[in-house]
Amino acid sequence: MSAPLSIGALVDLDITDIAFGGSGVARYHGFVVMVPRSAPGDRVRARVSATHPTYAEGRIEAILDPSPDRIAPRCSHFPSCGGCAYQHIATSRLTEIKAGQVRETLRRLGGLHDVQLLDPIAAPSAYAYRNRIELTPLQDSEGRPCLGYHSADNPSTVFPVRECPIARPVLEKLRERLDGLLRLSSIRPFEPRTGRGYLRRVVLRSSVRDETLLEFWTTTQNPGPLMPLVKGLRQHPGLRGIVQVQDRGIAREPKRGPFPLWGKTFLREEILGLRLDIPAGSFAQTHSAMSGVLYEEALSALGEVRGEACLDLFCGVGALSILAERRGAREVVGVEVDPAAAQAASNNARRAGCSRCRFVQAEAGRTLEGLGPPLTGGTFSRALLNPPRNGLTTRTLEHLVSLRPERLVYISCNPATLARDLRGLVGGGYALEHVRPLDLFPQTAHVETVATLSRA
Repeated sequence: MSAPLSIGALVDLDITDIAFGGSGVARYHGFVVMVPRSAPGDRVRARVSATHPTYAEGRIEAILDPSPDRIAPRCSHFPSCGGCAYQHIATSRLTEIKAGQVRETLRRLGGLHDVQLLDPIAAPSAYAYRNRIELTPLQDSEGRPCLGYHSADNPSTVFPVRECPIARPVLEKLRERLDGLLRLSSIRPFEPRTGRGYLRRVVLRSSVRDETLLEFWTTTQNPGPLMPLVKGLRQHPGLRGIVQVQDRGIAREPKRGPFPLWGKTFLREEILGLRLDIPAGSFAQTHSAMSGVLYEEALSALGEVRGEACLDLFCGVGALSILAERRGAREVVGVEVDPAAAQAASNNARRAGCSRCRFVQAEAGRTLEGLGPPLTGGTFSRALLNPPRNGLTTRTLEHLVSLRPERLVYISCNPATLARDLRGLVGGGYALEHVRPLDLFPQTAHVETVATLSRA
């Protein structure tokens, strides 16, 4: 089918839905047109910017009749910043929109119809929640180094950032202080086009106690250029550590570090009564207030674990493993590829007084391939999965199915890979019981999902 629209054409459109990723959905004589930064219920005049065999893309030229759900964005960088997708839509509507996207993605990509979608869980805070932000250095208009975010329209473009309302205030204060010091330095931001420069990115992290950790990612291991910044930040309130990670940007070359520059190399987080050390560079949920909600949902979906042997794949620093033991699991095996996170998981479990958790530092598929029965006998009857955005590898899925746990709980931050993997699990003999969306990323296009499966 050829597109009935040509690039540059002006069309009036009614936005009926929002697709996963954030673009509004409209139809022009039955042909789909995707319109970024629109809201359901908008009537817009859009200029066609691209055409494809099954849909076109358009950019808003004018809002002819705004949706009742359209609001003024809080951030001065919206919509040019690539971080947020929905600041123009009332927060009360966002959880419903994201739940609909999960349902549609499971249907379209997973072939999963009539999915029982439980009521989505909204975050208690839609702003000032994010406990991790990643900034990209650039040169400002006067040639000084500064910190920026990537553009929504052209991700290779970086602009200086003045504010970030979704970041926790303690991170905003640290960002402002660091940005001021950086502008006075002679540090050279890395330039992807030339492959030259020193500072690739800066990561700021915080805990529920408003303690912070700063990560400098550089092209060399030489800490010299960073030391004036370190000296200027040591007395910053709440800052507990500064580290350096070397990333030369070479495919398949492991990152080196983190190397301590000052203070600690980890943050101590508190979730559901657990004190968890999270090393610099290791994964943690970005919405501290929703982490406990997510874990409670996952453990509830897992069912009764008392006396059961559990697998916790992609276990991170061990939170779910420890919580499963506390609920009576007779044995828990956590698998994590990140060496620092796996070691932290062991330390966290020991500090929590857990003796029935053990952790394996390895790739999940390789571990499952050689995994023997539980040390306590029997089989692994429960499995928790929390893979990265790219989901499960074919090898991991196949070996997991061959272990035949009675119940699986899959935590996902990407509905597309979740749909693919659920299709594989259903084909491997599992029944999808229900799916629960949770908004751990308010204002952004992302959504967390907990899917529950059982042996058919």
